[in-house]
This record gives sequence, C-alpha cells and structure tokens, in this order.
Amino acid sequence: MYLNKDIQSAITKFSLLVIILIGGGVYLNSPPALVQPLATLPWLPVAATLGAVALSLKLNQQRILNAALYLLLSQVILFIKPSLLFTDIYQISLVTGMVMALAITLKGKDRSVTIKGIFDGFLLLAFMTVVWMLIGMAIEHFLSSKRQLIELVIYSAVIMYCIYRMLEKPTNNNFIISVIAISHIILIYNHLVATNLTLTFLACLCICLQIADSHNMAYYDELTGIKGRRGLSMDSSNLGTDYTVAMADVDHFKKFNDTHGHEVGDQVLKMVAQKFNRIGGGGKAYRYGGEEFTLLFPGKSPEEAKQYLEEVRLEIEQYPFRIRNTAQRKKSTEEDRNTTESPAQIVQVTVSIGATSPSYQHEKFEKVQSRADELLYEAKHNGRNNVVAKESNFVSES
Repeated sequence: MYLNKDIQSAITKFSLLVIILIGGGVYLNSPPALVQPLATLPWLPVAATLGAVALSLKLNQQRILNAALYLLLSQVILFIKPSLLFTDIYQISLVTGMVMALAITLKGKDRSVTIKGIFDGFLLLAFMTVVWMLIGMAIEHFLSSKRQLIELVIYSAVIMYCIYRMLEKPTNNNFIISVIAISHIILIYNHLVATNLTLTFLACLCICLQIADSHNMAYYDELTGIKGRRGLSMDSSNLGTDYTVAMADVDHFKKFNDTHGHEVGDQVLKMVAQKFNRIGGGGKAYRYGGEEFTLLFPGKSPEEAKQYLEEVRLEIEQYPFRIRNTAQRKKSTEEDRNTTESPAQIVQVTVSIGATSPSYQHEKFEKVQSRADELLYEAKHNGRNNVVAKESNFVSES
C-alpha cells in the first residue's frame, strides 16, 4: 500500500520514539558499568556545549546559539548547587521549562546572531520557566505529596506538546522526538549519570543540527525545498552511463510574474517543485535556476523515463492553481471579509520537458544536460506543455 511521504516519516519517527523511550528507560534505570565513569566527568557536557556555542557563533546561527546557552546555564546551576538535582516540583518545573524553551527555539526560523536575539532567547526561557513553575505549584497544591503523579502530569504535558508539533508538521521533527526522550530521562531518573548523559546528548544534538543546517543551506534550494545545483553536481558525479537527465521549464513564467507579481510566481515554482519531487520511476528533482528544473533517472532510458515525465506534466497541467484577487480584497471592508469569500482566479500552469541519455561511456554530465536543454527548447517550439525524450546513439569509446 502506498503512503504519503509525510505519513511515512511520521510513522517512522513515532516508532523511533517508542524505541527511545523504552530503551532509554530500561538502560538508565540500571546504568551499566560502561557509563558509570560519566558521573566523574562533569566537564564532558560542558565541553560539548562550549563546542556547540563556538560553532553556532562561527556559523552565525541564532537559534542554536540560544539552545546551547540554555544548556550551559543549566550546567552552571547544577555545578554551583548540585542539590538542585530534582529535589522538588519547582526544580522539575525549571527543567521542564528549559526543555520546552529548547523545543520552541530549535523549531523556529534561524536568524543571524545578535545581542537582541540572545536577550529574546532568555526572555523565552524565563517565560516558559515561570509558566511551568505556576503549573507545578498548582499541581502540588491539589495533589499534595503525590510526587510521582506530579511528574507524570508534567511529563505527559511535554509529550502532548511534542506530539501536537509532530501532527502539525510531520517532517523535520527529529529534535522534537529527542526532546520527548530527554524529558523522559530528566523527569523520571534522579542520578548524576543520567544528567551527564542527557546534557552531553543535548549538546551533541545541537552540533549535529548545525551541521545539518549548513548542509541544507549548501545543497537545498531555500524557496522550493528541493535540492539545488550543488546537490545536482554531487548526485551526478557517480551516475555511470545508464541514466536519463531531463530539463524542465515552466511555460510563460515571465508572464506569471509580470501579470500577477513575484509572490504568485514563487507559489508556482513551489507547486511545480512539489510535483516534480514526487515523480515516480526513481526520479530525483533539482531546481537548476529560475523557473528551470533538472530531473535525474538513474538506471532508466529516456523512453522509460518519458512515461513518468508525462504523468507529472499532466498532473501539473490539471492542477487548479488559484490566484486570489488581492486588489479586490484590499478594497473590501472587514464586514465583507467575514461574510463573503475572496474571489479567486484559477489559472493553468504547464511545463515543457526535454530528456536524453549519454551518447558514450565517459561523456561529461554537463554535455548530456546541454542536449536535454536543447530538447527542452524543441518541446517549447512544438507548442509547449509536452515532453520530448530522445535516446542517444550510444557508441563505445575506442
């Protein structure tokens, strides 16, 4: 049975969550001798966190810098006064507030490092800590000394928040899953080994996120979310001779921009990129530049790839792309907006595609791509909204 990629991602991550919670709980309930030395290495999480701080400053990433500073602050507090290790509901609430602030911060949009950004980060931490402190006080008042139940309520609230974020956006939630597991460790276990493991893991996670962010910025197109030219260059370097490359272009794209504005043009590119990214036949989509896209089909001939290109071309052609009448909406009153729907214009978006394969064993990818580009223009000259796929006359090198 075919499942949407987002659903597959959510199922995979929920399965990972169960493994982390069960495995982590069993593991830390009786830490093996291998991890016991961590109790005598309080500098380990500090060193990892300082590394995360230095890397975030170097890469100019505000959100991860704030997260690393949260961790550093918690380590300083624990170092100055170790008795703060989970002795009452207020300290549990403090830790929970930090976990929530971490989750919110790392799920936000990244910005350049500024003093104001650091200040705003600590305001968020203070706010979340106060909120959870009040919740903790209320729970303690009504539940008296039932500490285990108090922990369970707070822990459940953190889980509910994280699950909500996963359902809201099933993709890119590796950190949220980690936060659930971390809150599980922090709230349930009360020994230094678990604390050092948790803080070290969080610091290492921040470093991994920075590396992942840098990779995404280098290889993925920011507007469409699919790989860009650098990603294409890397993926095309080891294709061999058995592949098809296709060049695709949005028809009359300049007219879209001139008539409806660049914002609508961006929405067109996002829609087309989404359709291309879900193409069958093992095809991979890349934004080559402007309104032009590249598609790779490893192990496929142009004739085999053509059926998948035709399918996606037809899917784009039949997609009802709606453009809201923004001018009309600005003129309407607040009362009108509440009683009538904003009129929308439905326009047709089409693409032209040219596809070919290498003509000899060690032909450079750029040459094959150039011939696919020529076929793209042939498709445009044929009236647009069609696919031209031609097999190259493959010859062996002497």
